[in-house]
Amino acid sequence: MHLVLTQEDLAKLSPECRAELQLLFFGPASVDSGIHSPGGIDATEMPCQEIERDFLPAWPDDFEKSGAAKTVVDLDEMEARALLANLSAKSVEILRLFASGDSVALDALVGEGKAYENLSDLKRSFVGAVNRRLRTVTRNRSAVLFRKVEGSTGISIAVRPRTAAALQQALSSANDRD
Repeated sequence: MHLVLTQEDLAKLSPECRAELQLLFFGPASVDSGIHSPGGIDATEMPCQEIERDFLPAWPDDFEKSGAAKTVVDLDEMEARALLANLSAKSVEILRLFASGDSVALDALVGEGKAYENLSDLKRSFVGAVNRRLRTVTRNRSAVLFRKVEGSTGISIAVRPRTAAALQQALSSANDRD
């Protein structure tokens, strides 16, 4: 029997499942040691490391009130265009910040003189609206666009790299039409 897993397949798995598969496939040795990595593949280029690094919890919560797990999804350019098509101009402008691929500090979005008065306003007016539209576009009821990033500067939110690139392409093609 042969099993083929793509990066997208691995991204859908929980971090625990990916870690267990990595242990099963490559053994207990450190991935950095390269001892158990398949021939011709540098251990630093293995997709499981990239996916593990990209996988961060959904924001604002990992689980909906119903108890269903949320999944941070990747978008392609067509899905990004469909997402942008029915969002407010303000939401589209805020999404431009995420198209760079960098995480955006909550402090940059919330507060006096910022786009949103408080965290509740950000969640309701931006994150909630974007995620509702996203679920329509992807036909995935557990899909969310944003992931939480905790760093030395505090909490920030980001989109996955593939989504950032898709947003950048969709936004630039929208600008070309204007």
